[in-house]
Amino acid sequence: MIKRYFSYFIIAVFALVSFSSCEKEVAVTDIMLDHATVALTIGESMTLTATVHPLDATDKSVIWGSSNYKIADVNDRGDVTARGPGTATITVITKDGRYKATCAVIVNARPLTPKITMKFKMSYIERAWSLVLAGSGIININWGDGSAIEPYTLTPAWSYYSPNSSGVKDVTISGENITHLRGSLLQLSTIDVSKAVELRHLDFQNDFLRSFDLSKNINLTYLNCSNTSLQNLDVNNNTLLTVLICYDNWLTSLDVSKLTERRELCTCNNFELNNLDLSKNIKLERLCIGHRTKVSNGFSNLDLSNNTALTSLSCTNNLLASLDVSNNTALTYLYCDNNELTSLDVSNNTLLSFLDIQNNQFTCDELNALFKTLHENGGTIYIDKNPGTDSCDKSIATERGWMVLP
Repeated sequence: MIKRYFSYFIIAVFALVSFSSCEKEVAVTDIMLDHATVALTIGESMTLTATVHPLDATDKSVIWGSSNYKIADVNDRGDVTARGPGTATITVITKDGRYKATCAVIVNARPLTPKITMKFKMSYIERAWSLVLAGSGIININWGDGSAIEPYTLTPAWSYYSPNSSGVKDVTISGENITHLRGSLLQLSTIDVSKAVELRHLDFQNDFLRSFDLSKNINLTYLNCSNTSLQNLDVNNNTLLTVLICYDNWLTSLDVSKLTERRELCTCNNFELNNLDLSKNIKLERLCIGHRTKVSNGFSNLDLSNNTALTSLSCTNNLLASLDVSNNTALTYLYCDNNELTSLDVSNNTLLSFLDIQNNQFTCDELNALFKTLHENGGTIYIDKNPGTDSCDKSIATERGWMVLP
């Protein structure tokens, strides 16, 4: 009998030990926060949620902390309060100290002012379809699609920003000092930069704008709005502009008389634009008014007498019957192919190294006369498809060091 009870006792002990071993501790393997970055203004609060993995971990206790409690503090429930301007890192650590997660808290001294709004359709999420920004201070980007507002710190170097999904975006960018904005292939339909008065560089191409207001952007020095379907462009208030590129649009007129600091102007392929007053643009160095193909209503006159700083001129595929470059002594590159020219004198252009007069109306005698005005330091000249191309005396040019093509 005693042996029997003793056997029962031994069995019970083994069962208890086996049962206890089934309830062994489940160790923590990871911890995550629901935000990697948040932006607050002084006095605002929000709650961070920490998730310990696995979900059936035995001990899910965590410890919260801040890298700078003067900027953002946190309690043992994950409640974060903004105390002062700057950036602080909130850290949550598992009780065993083996795992942690962090969130950067950017605290603004005051609510950021909405500076730029725009609407576009993003077809792809990749670098080529990004917004590109530069400047200083903090910005918030609201993509307008219900996703979290994303805070960033701007730097003078270009940085790329993209939403997490494609589709139509009503974007608002708030910030302190946004100086550079660039985008391409965004199918932009509207943009308002009137509150970004500090903007100096604006570059949007391949979009669907008809017009936009730049009257408040008095600090703008660079503007590229090419291939955006523009019908109107008013730059009279942008007197600091040094570069204006607006090719492939539908402009019928363009007033650049106030742009006395401008050094580069490109209006190529604006098929309805056939007149420009450049008399006030004495600092102009590069001018491009050409077209990809011959146009029926291109430029027939071009007065460059005041543009003595001009180094590069492209007036391809227009209707010019004459061209006076005698005052443009700094000229290095001259593209005047596919016009109606019958003569050209470049005797004052002693820095000229490239000249394209293809497909004009130069006779043999006029080509020979042109060759005699070439300086003797050499260069390249294209003369194909002129009436006198085959019969002219190319040796006049080659003896002066010029390569005549073809």
